[in-house]
Amino acid sequence: MLGKSEPSQVFPEYYVIKVNQFNDIAKDSLDEWIYYLKNNEIRDEFHARGIDKARDLWRMDKLSYEDQKNYDRHLEDLRYGASMAWSMKVDAEYRIRDDERKKEKFKIAISMRNKGFNDQDISELTGLTIEELGDL
Repeated sequence: MLGKSEPSQVFPEYYVIKVNQFNDIAKDSLDEWIYYLKNNEIRDEFHARGIDKARDLWRMDKLSYEDQKNYDRHLEDLRYGASMAWSMKVDAEYRIRDDERKKEKFKIAISMRNKGFNDQDISELTGLTIEELGDL
């Protein structure tokens, strides 16, 4: 089991919380979460860790069906924009690396030409075309 000796080190622990038996009195942060799970409501006085994030999500749950669709569409547009930006960044990095490799090949080709290599041999060894070598 990949260096694990106990099943509890491999499998997650699950807890069953019976929210129907909760008396709706939040005495601590766990009670605040149970109250939220039972009543689908977060009171203003709740300050449990992470409950602010749940409050933001809860607000979205309270939107009308049409507003939720619009919000989901907006999120999808943001994801698409981020994907496009990432793709453009990767493409630009690839072109920069490709240009740097080509410059290095030209330096090698110049050095080889200075040592008396012919264009055919330089082309075979560097991968540059004869036409590109004519630009040197």
